[in-house]
Amino acid sequence: MAWRDPHRVRKLRFSITWVNTVKYFMSFGAWLTTATHILNRLRSGLLLDYRTWVMRIDGVDRCLGEMGPLLARQT
Repeated sequence: MAWRDPHRVRKLRFSITWVNTVKYFMSFGAWLTTATHILNRLRSGLLLDYRTWVMRIDGVDRCLGEMGPLLARQT
């Protein structure tokens, strides 16, 4: 049976591990970028309350709350 071939099983297992590793690092990068963005907002005094949050994920400003679009236009 083809699916019992150890070489194919090993190859499949390696590809699954590689995909999971890439997904893990991508999500870590997104969280790191978001945290950095929020810290920069705090430092510059623009993060007044929860309505002014703008999260930058994958290069896109994800706006949270009603002040988000206004703030995204200013930056």
